[in-house]
Amino acid sequence: MDYFVEIADDPDIEDALGRLSGSPQCPSRLISPQVREDPDTGERFEFPPLSVTHPGVWRIELVSWFHRYPAFAAEVWQTLAVCNSARLRLARVARVLPWVQRPAASNPLLRALNLAPPADAEDFLRALAAATNEDLERARRVLGVDHRGPEFIERLLERSESGPARAANIARLIAHPEEVRDRAAKNKVPVPFSMMLGDELRQIDEYRVGRAVTATASAASDQQLGEGDVGDRTRGSQADAPLREALARNLVGLAFSGGGIRSATFNLGVLQALAKLDVLRHCDYLSTVSGGGYIGSWFTAWTHREGRDSTGKSVPIQEVQDRMRLRLSPMRSPQPLDTRIRPIRYLREFSNYLTPQTGFFSATRGRWWRSTSEICS
Repeated sequence: MDYFVEIADDPDIEDALGRLSGSPQCPSRLISPQVREDPDTGERFEFPPLSVTHPGVWRIELVSWFHRYPAFAAEVWQTLAVCNSARLRLARVARVLPWVQRPAASNPLLRALNLAPPADAEDFLRALAAATNEDLERARRVLGVDHRGPEFIERLLERSESGPARAANIARLIAHPEEVRDRAAKNKVPVPFSMMLGDELRQIDEYRVGRAVTATASAASDQQLGEGDVGDRTRGSQADAPLREALARNLVGLAFSGGGIRSATFNLGVLQALAKLDVLRHCDYLSTVSGGGYIGSWFTAWTHREGRDSTGKSVPIQEVQDRMRLRLSPMRSPQPLDTRIRPIRYLREFSNYLTPQTGFFSATRGRWWRSTSEICS
């Protein structure tokens, strides 16, 4: 799971954002009621925060904001350590909660917080809510309880790390996604889908630059978040959430379904038609399954070979696309024996086992026609 999503899904996330409302990177639009003024009457109306009116949209916007400002996400994670759920966890570890009887004065949590034995559970909860951040950090050290980071980040840490040093490392990793990527690669830890998608989008951007297509990943999301919320974007900000970037790029995918060699030969015709219309150059993704993988891998390998000249040097993407368009289009390469389109001829020659006896009036064709007629009747 995306570790920014884990932070956004914490039950105390609204409390943490409220505690950070004065931070320059805190998105006020997401945590404060919105005030609108009627242009005709001048009357002002107050609307509930987005988290109340549209919680699903609010979650998406918050995750997107964390991707833009990972340093702010790290600050939010650190603040979660002093919110209600973290305090209650300390009380459960110290066996003060669930309340059974009045704890002794020697209870480690009471000593760490400098509390006298409370009279009842309500008295203890009031005292726990009033504890300072320093008191809570001291209680964590006494009880040996670490503030847990997102699951993926925890997998990147050394087991020997604990205490304040561990918390500092978690915050640093959350604030620096590139370091997370490097450490995951070093430790051979599978990365979340969002990180993999971000890498794919960077490759697509490089490809689009080569074919002179520009990406507009952040324009739409900037407009949705509002001008007032992007004022500090220049300070340590990153790209938007990969899923939102993918939507803003208007990606185009080409998919080849399965069906054995029949699928391969059919999809060859699809490729040739798309080449004739000059559509292939606009495709960002190629997805194949089963028999579609025959033509997909064949097409990918051929494109790769066309990307190198006779000396082994790389050929510009635009030129490779022009070559593939000429090779695939039957209108531009009408000679089937041309050596430059030998891959197409090879595929045609070895796919004729579907009708091994060629000719329209052959026995194989007749059996196929009779079977088809019986099905249709």
